Amino acid sequence: IQMFKNKKIIFIPILGFLILILIGTILLQLPISNTRPIKYIDALFTSVTSVCTTGFTTVTIAEQFTLFGQVIILLLTQIGALGLVIFIAFLFILLNKRINISSVVFFSENINSENYSELQKKIKQILRYTFTIEGIGTWFLALYFVPMYGFAKGLWYSICYSVTAFCNAGIDLFGSNSLVQFKDNLYVTYIFMVLILLGGLGFFVLQDIFDCLSHGKLKKLSLQSKIVISATTILTIISLIFIRMLEPTISWHESFFASITLRTAGFYITDFSNYSLPIQILSMILMFIGAAPGSTSGGIKLVTFTVIVLTIKSTLVGKENVNVFYKKISPKTIRMSFTIAVLSLTVVFAGIILFAKYDNFGLSEISFQCVSAFSNTGVGLFDNKDLNSIGKLITIALMFLGKIGTISFFTLMSGKSKDKNLEYVEGKLIL
Repeated sequence: IQMFKNKKIIFIPILGFLILILIGTILLQLPISNTRPIKYIDALFTSVTSVCTTGFTTVTIAEQFTLFGQVIILLLTQIGALGLVIFIAFLFILLNKRINISSVVFFSENINSENYSELQKKIKQILRYTFTIEGIGTWFLALYFVPMYGFAKGLWYSICYSVTAFCNAGIDLFGSNSLVQFKDNLYVTYIFMVLILLGGLGFFVLQDIFDCLSHGKLKKLSLQSKIVISATTILTIISLIFIRMLEPTISWHESFFASITLRTAGFYITDFSNYSLPIQILSMILMFIGAAPGSTSGGIKLVTFTVIVLTIKSTLVGKENVNVFYKKISPKTIRMSFTIAVLSLTVVFAGIILFAKYDNFGLSEISFQCVSAFSNTGVGLFDNKDLNSIGKLITIALMFLGKIGTISFFTLMSGKSKDKNLEYVEGKLIL
């Protein structure tokens, strides 16, 4: 109890997500939500994958859930995508509590101001950007889906896919083959890619870009935005080239789509189980990295990965400081980046070990599943319907830990430091 009192700010969002998942599970079990009875574990799995914007499913959404059930899934996805930035901050505003960003890692990744009025303004901006982008996406998709499926069904598909693409959720309403039927449709696939990229950039990077464009001063972009945009561009180009080189049988278009969707979106136009092992390994790396902090995606985040790469580079060339865009990265940020990466790898490996013990899949399939679940990507090498109960629970745990973040979870579980003000004599070690 005392541990939770000391870290109640971190406990609140975790508890909030648990409550949201529980409410979603109850609603998805209602007869009005289903065309046929559903097991509790499958309702829970669907609720978690929606809130965590993952896209894994143990049932076929289009066949299992009624329109009411699909609306619940869409709402859970939207709230889950905005939750880290909006839902928790909104609670603090309602409670009239000031958020101390410097002392709470969970919020420092997602909210960029300690000022109460500024925070309210940012929340409104995030909502405006989100609904505007999703609305535009809906419009463009409707131009294709409405003539194809009729007004009501076409509009519903357009809304759902615009939301799930921007939220990087990857939830499939067409059946169980994601966007394979649109593999050669450049219009539809490029709309998806744009929505995925915008969602992966992060709310505050989008805000920064819009502010700079409105003033005509792109050079005024923040360091965060410069790193995210540069890393996104470089990683997309490198992964595109490597995918095409390692799998020459697939087109440049398919390679481009894979390089974008693997950053935690979960949609696919080519089944990943058909890819070679080198492509699957590259896919796991991309999924583990993820997209930007404060975005709708998972993974360790682009900025964390960039800081680690820059630190390794500085170490190899003998530089004392880690610099980027004429700015010095603080030692605290470097320590936090390596901590996030190590803790995330620890969670993924724990999942792999548990899967290997309790489920009957190959090592490559298990590894892909665990990385995809933790990074909230939602693409796999096998059908999740084939998971046993323990396999489903392991996947649920990985999705949830990936959503709330390893730092938040392990900080909550750790005890309070008793010697934080003490400074010890430096010890020498041989590496």
